[in-house]
Amino acid sequence: MDFWEGVRWLGETVPFFTVLPAFIGILVLVWMFAPELSTRRPTPTHPDGEYRFDPDDFEPR
Repeated sequence: MDFWEGVRWLGETVPFFTVLPAFIGILVLVWMFAPELSTRRPTPTHPDGEYRFDPDDFEPR
């Protein structure tokens, strides 16, 4: 099978040249929003970086 025959067959079988740009667009969107879709829980950089309730922070009424 000639190369261009293969390309023509692929274009007739699967709308390859219409699916490919959409697929690339989806990959770009996923790549852009990947940090926001992270499933890992954020961990504080330092053990004391977390806020702990301290009653002395508030004035009594």
